[in-house]
Amino acid sequence: MGRGKADGKPRKRLFTTVLLLAIVGALFFLYSRKSGSSSIEYGSKSLKFGGDDSAIPKTIPVCDDRLSELIPCLDRNFIYQTRLKLDLTLMEHYERHCPMPERRYNCLIPPPPGYKIPIKWPKSIDQVWRANIPHTHLATEKSDQRWMVVKGEKIVFPGGGTHFHYGADKYIASIANMLNFPNNVINNEGRLRNVFDVGCGVASFGGYLLSSDVIAMSLAPNDVHENQIQFALERGIPAYLGVLGTLRLPYPSRSFELAHCSRCRIDWLQRNGILLLELDRILRPGGYFAYSSPEAYAQDEEDRRIWKEMSALVGRMCWKIASKRNQTVIWVKPLTNDCYLKREPDTHPPLCSPSDDPDAVWGVKMKACITRYSDQMHRAKGADLAPWPARLTTPPPRLADFNYSTEMFEKNMVI
Repeated sequence: MGRGKADGKPRKRLFTTVLLLAIVGALFFLYSRKSGSSSIEYGSKSLKFGGDDSAIPKTIPVCDDRLSELIPCLDRNFIYQTRLKLDLTLMEHYERHCPMPERRYNCLIPPPPGYKIPIKWPKSIDQVWRANIPHTHLATEKSDQRWMVVKGEKIVFPGGGTHFHYGADKYIASIANMLNFPNNVINNEGRLRNVFDVGCGVASFGGYLLSSDVIAMSLAPNDVHENQIQFALERGIPAYLGVLGTLRLPYPSRSFELAHCSRCRIDWLQRNGILLLELDRILRPGGYFAYSSPEAYAQDEEDRRIWKEMSALVGRMCWKIASKRNQTVIWVKPLTNDCYLKREPDTHPPLCSPSDDPDAVWGVKMKACITRYSDQMHRAKGADLAPWPARLTTPPPRLADFNYSTEMFEKNMVI
């Protein structure tokens, strides 16, 4: 009898265990169906919300601390894990590649350990908390170029750069002087307002433009320099992660008065000059491209070859040298279509097809062609924009291209 009871106990325990697992599994299944979430969640910590609305989640989980610097559509781990077939020579691995819904994180990105409330503007342009951006690699690597210096709990930005060791402010003044702008002020009495800075580093160039009432959009990839854009944004300088790769920049045509590249290490000759043609697309009539690089001044054979080919390319694009001094050259775009129309047949790069929309940008591939001006802009011989800050409330002539009247503009400007 005793042995018979002993034989029944394991069976009973097994049955109870299986039943319990089935109940737990069923509850988990019902919960997941109810929540409608197929995302991955990390961490046991959560943030609580008040309110009685049952449609609002009461808690949102916080991601694992290892994801404190996750950038969902620019996640190199995602690229490696999914084995995306990308052309590294075209910088496709630095472009946006968003995960499928089932691979998205349904949690809040945590701050890094020791995170502090950011230093307020305008002091932040010169210093940030070290704990907020735990990357000091650049301070060592670029110490001779005065990009940034670690001082105790802070990272200090002296205003230097690869090309302008003695400060971005002096470099900016030299560019204004090269262009004969009044009083060596880069805004040219309000005529130069929007700047695009390629390969910006920690964005000191863009930061120092702000004091001249010029706003720059700074661009850099998340590469071996450990996300330079983090430093720019922590400093309060407009910037975004991106690259001149295969897709158009996310700006309509004729958006900037000046594009800038200082030792940005871009091969401008690749793919029939497609990257220079993308800059050409976003520059306004009469816009400038300031280029500071060894090719502009070095005398070794390779640099001379690049300079010769680059000069020929921009010449066919109807750019002209506005100024060249020491290590910097500044090209200027034409004001009208006249030069484009006078080129020999079959000249490369060609003009873009009339059916091409130069303002279609999101997810659109770059094109190795020249964007001609609209008839209105051609007749006006330039963008014909009012100087800043009057430009803010003055209807731009370009509105005519979209059948948008001055009256409609003024009506929409009423607060």
